[in-house]
Amino acid sequence: MKKKLTIIIALVFFVSCKFAEKESYIFPEGFVGNAIIFTNLRNGDEEVYDHEGRRLYLISTSGLLLSRFKETYGVIDKKFFFGTKHKLNSEIKGVEPQDNIESLDKEKTYAFYGNDETITFPNSRDTLGVQVITICKPKDLTSFKDDLFVKRILGIR
Repeated sequence: MKKKLTIIIALVFFVSCKFAEKESYIFPEGFVGNAIIFTNLRNGDEEVYDHEGRRLYLISTSGLLLSRFKETYGVIDKKFFFGTKHKLNSEIKGVEPQDNIESLDKEKTYAFYGNDETITFPNSRDTLGVQVITICKPKDLTSFKDDLFVKRILGIR
């Protein structure tokens, strides 16, 4: 009886979970630094999907992307790559804020993500999504996180 109840609870939980659209972020080869992605912009870059139906975020060498994609909510599936829209050269391991940075290879480059914000404009229902993804080695993360522009965008003092 207990096993059946556990299975039923697990099924209810799984069915009630919302999954966000799968996303791939593509950075120019050798990119290091903060990438800032603004979403939900009427005049942003066109929405692009790959052959698997994953959203493609094509980051410029400046690290700035203005996108028409709407914010996506739910269980996430993000992948990070160096390359181009047509050729992915190498995957960059993504690291969420709750991950233990101390256990990472100090000489390897990672995609640190999870600094997202939604800005709602007063007197309207319009929103602007902001994501900050930092591509760097763990030892350099603090210097990129101290970027004043990034702090202001995310409301960090």
